[in-house]
Amino acid sequence: SPEHLDRLVRFGISHVRIPLGYWMLEPVYTVSDGFVAGGEWYLARALGWMKVRGIKAVLDLHAMPGAQATDSFTGKKVAEVAFFQDEEHFQRGKEAVEALADLVLAYEASASTAGVVVGIQLLNEPLHAFWDTPMGIRAFYEDAVPRARRKLGADRYMLLLSFMDSPHSGTAAWLAERRRQDPENFAAVVYDAHMYHSFGDNAEPWSADVDTCKTCCRDLHILEPVSSLGLPLVVGEFSLATGFGGWGQNGFPQMFLDNQWSLFNTTSGVVGSFLWNFRLLLAEARPRWYLEWSLLDLVDAGYLAEDGAYGSDLAVLCPDLPNSGKVLGKCPSYESQVVYWDSPCGWGPLLNTTTATTSTRTSTATTSTATTTATATTTTTAEIFDDIDGGAIASWCGPRCEWGRLGVAVAALGLAVAAAE
Repeated sequence: SPEHLDRLVRFGISHVRIPLGYWMLEPVYTVSDGFVAGGEWYLARALGWMKVRGIKAVLDLHAMPGAQATDSFTGKKVAEVAFFQDEEHFQRGKEAVEALADLVLAYEASASTAGVVVGIQLLNEPLHAFWDTPMGIRAFYEDAVPRARRKLGADRYMLLLSFMDSPHSGTAAWLAERRRQDPENFAAVVYDAHMYHSFGDNAEPWSADVDTCKTCCRDLHILEPVSSLGLPLVVGEFSLATGFGGWGQNGFPQMFLDNQWSLFNTTSGVVGSFLWNFRLLLAEARPRWYLEWSLLDLVDAGYLAEDGAYGSDLAVLCPDLPNSGKVLGKCPSYESQVVYWDSPCGWGPLLNTTTATTSTRTSTATTSTATTTATATTTTTAEIFDDIDGGAIASWCGPRCEWGRLGVAVAALGLAVAAAE
């Protein structure tokens, strides 16, 4: 609602990532898919509200025909990933990208929504097992990016590409090579990495020190395969979720948010981040259930300040760390280790640096060379990427980069079409 957007502006949010189901796009929608059409009217209205408030939007193709992963965010929780195994679904996905680009151009032509959309995401969290299959992620991006770029110029629009490998070395190397070989189409194409400490990362016993260690010591190594190649990077999803109780004690939510924002702000190449989610509908019987996922409810409950972003020092990695009794010098060493999304982190004695953390994930391992201590920089991300990618990334970051790149996701819009006030 407009009131929600007003509160987001007050909090310091400048950009919103809006996940969409392909069925919102009329040229791609068919009744036999089993979804309800008509959501585009709500999207246009929301963009109009955002224009009045100076908020920018990234439109995210969150769900594809046949599902690009087994999770329910694709619109249906499925056992088989048909998008990458059925030619009709695969081609309809490319048509969805073009239809979304056409919709963006229509919004640009309307006075009520012009200038709001700054980019689109071509695919959300595709199952990485299909990276290099004949109808896989790589093949999809290599065809869909030029299709989108023919309609949406790099001087105005970013194209976000989501990757789910761990570590990110293989896909980062591919994107760097595509940008070198095809600079016209891949200019302002941004690597999207999602970072969560839940979904199997955190484990018992949990304490606030666990997430603080991961954010302040480990997570820059997760981003390093991308940042070390000079690629523009967006953290397309992150959250305050820990997966365990006790998260609300001793000011942890605000510190956790500040720590993550400071990580993104001090990591080379990161041009923005989106917190999942701005608001959830919490069950009345269990109001704290999923509360840590809902930004505005955390503000209402007093865990976050109403102007939470403006009180944060984002120029230094983990600025509140000394107040917690920890210093970056006590970070475990990850040198000569392969760092995965769920690699452990613990304060105190150094981890064994002679063996690499094992993982069952299918990916190409590389050695992390990032240092464990980040230093503040006076060069804004906008200045860094204005030279290599033109206006699209610079306009995202803004003249004061530290305040021009804080975003939230609006999960409900497009995925579930419901009557809105």
